[in-house]
Amino acid sequence: MSTENFNNENSLESNDLSAQDSSVKPKNKWLLPSIFVIVGIVITVLFFKAGDLKKLWSGQAPDSLKCGLSQTEIYEKYKNSVVLVANSYVYEVKVKGSSPFYLTITENGELAPYDENLNNPITITGTGFFVSKDGKLVTNRHVASPWVTNQSEAFTAIKQTVSYMVPDDVNPAQVGKYITQHWTDEITEGNEEEWEAVHTTDSAAVASDSTASEITINIPENKSSNPTDTSQIVVTGKIVRLGIAMHNSKVKEIRDFIPCEYITEATDPNVDVAIIQTISHNLPAKVKNVINLNQAANDDTDIKPGTKAIMIGYPMGMQLAGTQKGVKVQVYEGEINKESDGFAIQYNITSTHGASGSPVFDDCGRLVAVNYAGYDQTQGFNFGVVAKHALALYQAE
Repeated sequence: MSTENFNNENSLESNDLSAQDSSVKPKNKWLLPSIFVIVGIVITVLFFKAGDLKKLWSGQAPDSLKCGLSQTEIYEKYKNSVVLVANSYVYEVKVKGSSPFYLTITENGELAPYDENLNNPITITGTGFFVSKDGKLVTNRHVASPWVTNQSEAFTAIKQTVSYMVPDDVNPAQVGKYITQHWTDEITEGNEEEWEAVHTTDSAAVASDSTASEITINIPENKSSNPTDTSQIVVTGKIVRLGIAMHNSKVKEIRDFIPCEYITEATDPNVDVAIIQTISHNLPAKVKNVINLNQAANDDTDIKPGTKAIMIGYPMGMQLAGTQKGVKVQVYEGEINKESDGFAIQYNITSTHGASGSPVFDDCGRLVAVNYAGYDQTQGFNFGVVAKHALALYQAE
């Protein structure tokens, strides 16, 4: 009897252990796979930094590089990725905190109140290129924000003009109306060819390379006997229309362009780059190859003199690009002439106003620079912001 009881107790203990084993085994079964999954996630996060993930999702995933490409091969790959940028803008002015009123510049270089039914905004053209599948483009800061060129001098001239035209005792609420009624300069219709920009003599050795070089504003001789203090006047730039035209597209004016919006620009004055984006946040169907910033020559110490340099862009804007069959992008070839100083490289590619924002490639099809300036006095001395700054701006956006 006692033996039987003992055996029964052993049997119960054995059953209890079996039950415990059965409850433990499933936990052990999933422990190692769980660890592997967690480790895999950690490794993936460490491998892909936030900026790399962003580039991956937006079409910046790296692909294989093939070097020794010809000018024609690079042109064929990227001709639809490089666009003509047109930016129409005006100056926004506030006096003593008044509601804003807007000024444009006539073809004679004179300030005038802006009225879309009477005259045109100031229009400049440049070049940009697609860098993501959601329609982001890189261009120059002075193309995306044209008023930054000679901003100090231009804003000072505008403040002086408004000061002369607006007496100090005018009610701020009436300033806009007063400007319209009493502006002494003749208001004439702007040039109907919106590709024509205001050109002035460039006093700088190296000028910003857009279709609108530095603008000189003629200050009127008639002065108010009681002028408004210029410290009470605030001037900023304001985009009226920003758009892009693609290779082979048929456009006549900026209203025919694909509309875009300003996104951001570099704050360092030495870095003339900016990002704009299609308002639809879509990549046009014709664009098969965005320019991959992740593959750009971001170590500019590797960009040696003698390296082939190929630029695709729109020098002279519509004056050269416009044809009977639509807008045509152009390609130019040269060599790197001087090592990077950390901000810019020099090359001997033929260029002129309008090529601002053009991508410059090596023979691997990698972006090496964003064209931004050149000498007006002679050809063959042009400059580009090294590609790493375009990448940094894109990652920071």
